[in-house]
Amino acid sequence: MTRAKYLTCFILLLLAVPLFSQTLTLSVSKDRLQSEDLKAIMVSNQYGVLRYFTFAGQLPKDSAHTFQVRQRIGEALALTLVEEVEDQGYYSFENTTYIGLSDGAVIGRAMAPKKAPNYRNFNVRVADVEGVEEFQLFGPLSRRPEYRVSRGVLNISAKLEDNAGIFAVMRLPGENFLRHFTSPMTADNNFELSREGLGKTVYMGKIAMPYKTEWQGTVKGMLDGYEFHLFNSGQKQIGATDTIPFFTPGGVQFDSLTVFLSDINNKGIAIYGTYKEALPAKIDTFSFEPSFLRSESKSFTFTAGSDEGQHYAISYYYSLGQGRPLASWHLWGEMEGMDQVDFILPDIPEELYEIIPELAEIASPIAIDKNSFYCTQYCDDYDFSARPALLENPKWRMRHGMVARRKLKELEE
Repeated sequence: MTRAKYLTCFILLLLAVPLFSQTLTLSVSKDRLQSEDLKAIMVSNQYGVLRYFTFAGQLPKDSAHTFQVRQRIGEALALTLVEEVEDQGYYSFENTTYIGLSDGAVIGRAMAPKKAPNYRNFNVRVADVEGVEEFQLFGPLSRRPEYRVSRGVLNISAKLEDNAGIFAVMRLPGENFLRHFTSPMTADNNFELSREGLGKTVYMGKIAMPYKTEWQGTVKGMLDGYEFHLFNSGQKQIGATDTIPFFTPGGVQFDSLTVFLSDINNKGIAIYGTYKEALPAKIDTFSFEPSFLRSESKSFTFTAGSDEGQHYAISYYYSLGQGRPLASWHLWGEMEGMDQVDFILPDIPEELYEIIPELAEIASPIAIDKNSFYCTQYCDDYDFSARPALLENPKWRMRHGMVARRKLKELEE
């Protein structure tokens, strides 16, 4: 081969490289990096082949970590966050993988860390009241509410979560209708009014559910940043039912209404929803195939029907011994437009086993959990491949009216 022909072939080869691969820019957000539990970041393809690896402790925590990875033709890249968790001196791991990322994808924090609830006292004095036949205060309380009538004044006192609005329903002697007191929290939380100042209309509604069971959850009205509980299974157990009863105060226009109802322990269903003007008369579920075509210790395959939702989550669980925290690996992905989903967990670098030896247990999971998510509202404005962690956020699920279905399968040892 002449030198000219050699140079021509070399140039053509260089020009062909972009045709067989492309560079993706990926980022892990600052707040995700600041977690002390985060130990490593990995990027792999659907076959488990590692494309990128770094220890999180070597990265600056004052900004997002942005890096580039080469993606070959036909590859679906997945980013894994390896986290070490501690519970009473015992160590475990909780890994999270986001599958099928696009250029510019950002892995943000799934949700803000849970804070211990803060409760505030409030007192309501209602004049011209001679007695109370029925009384109920809705919302997350730290103690049983107190109410009594003395010298023609109804005194109500309770301690309510500071993000909750006050919604009390009562029936007074000689009346065949319900009255209500509804108010956001105030600076001093002391309220004084007369009997005529109480709301005179309380609407009672029902939501028809997909089937009969002991539904758990809440129905809320949102107003000026406060959550007014219209139904709360934690306050009032209603037993097995296919309808959810709720109260709404007349004369109050909520900014929005939210629903979170679940039957996780039975059929594995969770229902989220946000509504502008009225709650739905009926809530439906969707088709769900709980089985896998194949599920092994480091890989899975399942069919993805068009009516089975747009997104999925697969979770592996591992036993580290009696008294030790359960280890887990959670994988999130998109299945819309796909006939079948296949994935192999990424290879673990040897140096990572040295700092988290419990990772050796990934060869022996004790259970695998399959979840499907069906979006019912504002579905077109979400791109999983660009912002995958949003799918884990309950508030995001509320806005998009997500219905989730789940099935846990125990694996043979």
